[in-house]
Amino acid sequence: MVRKEFGRYSAADLQALTQQLRSVESGLAELRGFMTSLPGGFAERLTPPFFWATFYKVPFLDLVAWQLKLLSLESKFSELAQASDPHVAILSQLEEFEPKGEPEDAKYILGIAMALRGNLRSMCFYSKSLEELTKEVEKGNDRAFFDAILIDRTILTCPPFADRMALAEYQGDEGFFQEASKRLRQGAPTKKMKPYAPLRVCLYVLEQENCLASLTEKRAYELFCQELKLYPDDVEGDASRSLKRLIQRWQSDRAT
Repeated sequence: MVRKEFGRYSAADLQALTQQLRSVESGLAELRGFMTSLPGGFAERLTPPFFWATFYKVPFLDLVAWQLKLLSLESKFSELAQASDPHVAILSQLEEFEPKGEPEDAKYILGIAMALRGNLRSMCFYSKSLEELTKEVEKGNDRAFFDAILIDRTILTCPPFADRMALAEYQGDEGFFQEASKRLRQGAPTKKMKPYAPLRVCLYVLEQENCLASLTEKRAYELFCQELKLYPDDVEGDASRSLKRLIQRWQSDRAT
């Protein structure tokens, strides 16, 4: 197995990942158009159960793999499964795939796409995916519960969230439900979405691979400013220091 610079990932793998992230919103719009064009209309295919909140318990890259499976790409999926790292292989070749999803799978394809979108939005607001917030809710973190609602209100149907509400109902915790109601009415985080979303996801990947702590300021500048072009490349010293501060803030946000 060829050793890569960032655990299972090379700079080229990160480039492929960021290219896919940039297309999530446009891809979802196209998917909605496809659903609308289905014979009889999409609404007729919303046979229960129709909700995607349980996908928030699934890692992001696993969701990508599931989507491929639903798009009837079994042969390509099987081929990539033999790669040294299927997740990286899937991301690097995703642009070449031609979806051939069956109408019967439409609601699942859309559901996974919505879950992917929710995870990405959460990373931009909180520097954490909804999968991570869901794990925190399982550990009893109510702040994570209320933050997640602001990203996707349907997450209340995810089992850890339903369990937390059941406990509050049993305990007669009116304060909890008042706060939840407030967040539902609010509908979206009041804070601004953090810029440089693809960069933030790359930081997440490097952290998961235990490579972020050893990433020097010089290498971070080369990687994110020059190679991947995910951060403005101004005067080298200024861009390097500015990028370093962004990474430090990102790490601080994830620690809270």
